[in-house]
Amino acid sequence: MRKTGAAVKRAAAGLLTVLAAAALVSCARKGEPVPALPEPTGSYAVGTMWLSFTDPGRPETFTADPEDHREIAVRIWYPADVGNGDRPCLYAQPGVLDIPAQGFSEEMRAGLERLEERLSSIRTHSYKDARFASGGPFPLVIYTHGYWAGMNQSTVLMEELASHGYVAASIGHPFETNSVTKPDGRVVRFDPRNPEFMLRGRERQAGLPVERAIVETADPEKLDALFREYERLRPKTRESLAIWADDIGFAIDAFFELNAGDERFRGMIDLDGVGVLGHSFGGAASGQAALDDGRIAAGINMDGLQIG
Repeated sequence: MRKTGAAVKRAAAGLLTVLAAAALVSCARKGEPVPALPEPTGSYAVGTMWLSFTDPGRPETFTADPEDHREIAVRIWYPADVGNGDRPCLYAQPGVLDIPAQGFSEEMRAGLERLEERLSSIRTHSYKDARFASGGPFPLVIYTHGYWAGMNQSTVLMEELASHGYVAASIGHPFETNSVTKPDGRVVRFDPRNPEFMLRGRERQAGLPVERAIVETADPEKLDALFREYERLRPKTRESLAIWADDIGFAIDAFFELNAGDERFRGMIDLDGVGVLGHSFGGAASGQAALDDGRIAAGINMDGLQIG
């Protein structure tokens, strides 16, 4: 257990070192212009809001509490009517990096603080809780992030989709994302020392040689054997794939309920043929969900190894 804990600390330190280095490079000069996100090319203004749904039929397997049920966070971007009093959201809220008080050099902490300041100074093209635009219903596209990434991972893509008349929804998969944002603005962070999460990390290390062989192999018969071996080595990863695919299906259930009963959404979402897309492990989950759920009409796996 001590060895595992030390490994987690080394991994966290390595990640923070990379972030600090990026901060030092990008924020070296005071007065440098604030980065601007690409402006969406569609004809609609973009609204955004944060939602949260609890599935009473699924226990949360990442905790020991038998009363704990699976709760997913969802952020949506959608075509909106923006008023004069509406203001665009920040790309990230202050405090997003949760900079540790101890264990890192003064230079690293300073770099992280500058990075956080940088991120929280960027304004998006999304307006919080703006009203839906007229002209609906609008088709639903569900996005799922990469492993240990977050709900804001593809903000630019989500804004672009919404500007062209889609409701674009990003799912935060708890315990396998760094954090989620609740509807009241609270940021909930997840501990990488969670035992279930650490089991998946050890599986990933064990499967890396096979993963490299898959990437380097073109022979279909060899690939089939390699994929079977990869899945044998990673049972917890297969479990996560099923959980994420179920999260997508549960999100679709929730949107059906919102569309029928919530005055903010009533009749505004076209659920006749949902699209799914995701990056990396989220791409694999999107592919699996598209096979599992007949309500999904199209799916895109962006740069993800398609297991399952």
